[in-house]
Formats: sequence, structure tokens, C-alpha cells
Amino acid sequence: FTLPQALTRLRSQTLGTGWLWLVAAAFPPLLIYLRTMAPTVYGLDSAELTTGAYTLGIVHPPGSPVYLLLGHLFTWLPVGDVGYRVNLLSVVAGGVMAGFLYLILHQLTRLRWLALIVTWFLAFSYYTWISALTAELYALQGAWVAGLFWLALRWREQQRPWQLLLFTFMVGLGLGNHLSLVLLIPGFT
Repeated sequence: FTLPQALTRLRSQTLGTGWLWLVAAAFPPLLIYLRTMAPTVYGLDSAELTTGAYTLGIVHPPGSPVYLLLGHLFTWLPVGDVGYRVNLLSVVAGGVMAGFLYLILHQLTRLRWLALIVTWFLAFSYYTWISALTAELYALQGAWVAGLFWLALRWREQQRPWQLLLFTFMVGLGLGNHLSLVLLIPGFT
């Protein structure tokens, strides 16, 4: 391959109708989460995580430093109050999770419509929806796990060393969000 041929091939693979299906899978959940999310600081852990993200403080063990750092980046957005901005992290993570889930299901089934329907069923299920509305760790954890599954499937298919390196880096980083990721590691081997 020459570089122009490789770019043409990449463009034909990525700019086809596949992107429209991916947007159709991720964008409606993201919009609905955005319309139904808590408008400000919510109670319990959500309030603690919002405060921790804003001040870069320490929250209850194990601390969730990745969530706090990403949440702190969201506090810089010029919309709403701090509670709204950190809640927005969960909304975006929920949309990202839906996108990764669609990619996983499409890769496993090769049926776009089935992947879209199943993605929407999960995205609009009670616990997934509730997790994406307030500042909590679970929407980000769902996006992280879905991203790891997608990376694992890509590595299984292509076996490129950088994919395995990225996967292991993302597992290590994901442990900084929620330690339950340790329980999934044996399933990846």
C-alpha cells in the first residue's frame, strides 16, 4: 500500500453508513440523558463526588482519582453550575457507553439493526439510565468496560501489539475509576 491508497481505504471504511448507525445508537440516549439529568448537585455520593471533582479533594475509599480528574475537567465547562457540569460527565459517559456497545454488538453479529435495537434496550434500561443522570461512578465505569471489550475484540481480530498495549494501559487506568474492573480481568484472558 502507498499512503494515498491507505488513506482512501481508511476513508471508505470509516465514512460509510457505519458512522450514521453509530450516531443513531449513541446520540438519542445522550440527548435523552441530557434532558432528564439532575440540574444540579444530587444527594449522597453524587454530592461528595461533585465536591471532590470541583476541589480535587479526596472522597471515600478507594477515592476514584480518574473520575475526579475527569470530573474536574468538566467543571471548567461554561454551562450551568458545578453540579450540572459534573452530572454532564455521567451523561457523556452514558452516550459513549452506548456507542461502544453498538460497536461491540455490530462486530459480533454483523447486523446493524440488531446492534442498534439491543444498544437502545440497554441504554434505556432503568439502571443504565439512572446511572447516567447524576455524578456517579457507574456510567463512566460502563463506558470504560464497554471500551475495553471493544478493544479486546479488535485485538482478537487484528492482533496488533499496540492494541494490546493500549488495552493493558486502559485496564490500569480504569482501576482508578472503580476497582470492580479487577473482577473482569480474568474474562479477558
